[in-house]
Amino acid sequence: MKITNSIFKYLVFNYYKTFKSIESFSLMHWADSLLGHQIRLKLVWSLNFFMHSLGFATNSTTGACFELNKQQEFVRKLMNNEIHFDDLIQTMSKRKRTNIYKKLLAIIWLLKRLKNTEIFQSFKLKPQGKKEKVYTRSECIIIGKYSDNKVVAMHCLYGNNYGLNINKHKSIYWNISKQTKNIVVIPFSIKLMDKRKLRNDNLIKIDWSFVNFYPSKG
Repeated sequence: MKITNSIFKYLVFNYYKTFKSIESFSLMHWADSLLGHQIRLKLVWSLNFFMHSLGFATNSTTGACFELNKQQEFVRKLMNNEIHFDDLIQTMSKRKRTNIYKKLLAIIWLLKRLKNTEIFQSFKLKPQGKKEKVYTRSECIIIGKYSDNKVVAMHCLYGNNYGLNINKHKSIYWNISKQTKNIVVIPFSIKLMDKRKLRNDNLIKIDWSFVNFYPSKG
């Protein structure tokens, strides 16, 4: 699929509206013979995930980071043709452009599945490493099926519901009956990837998922 400026504008506009309307995702794993308790992942957007997920956390033309409070300005300029997709990627290496295409295809996939109760298929909880590679940095990886040979991978860190420093405040807790472990995760990367490159050890099935939207103001 070729990403034109028109497609990019349409994608970013709809993604931004969706981003602002979603409070969180709830992803449930029912108790089974291996895990005697349920796991509920609560996936909460971070403020900077919007630009990071598009691959434009750093402006490819100026080298300056987009400020978090300028996300709306970025969308406005894009809609008014003050920013063009081709201009954003023209100075990038082939590898960087390919990485952005993979991110955009993953976002398109996600937007199409928001009303589906099987948005994602599995997840993995893992220790965080010290290297800067996405897989090593992550503490939770959420997987969705894109095709027979490709998956969408969302890499996350443990976090909280309140936008607090996740290095100091991580929400991992049991419900009152001790039947469900709740884990709040904050995504920092989403990308389409080859299924063969997925480290599929210790994957836990997601039995049910749904989207928590903010109450309508209308």
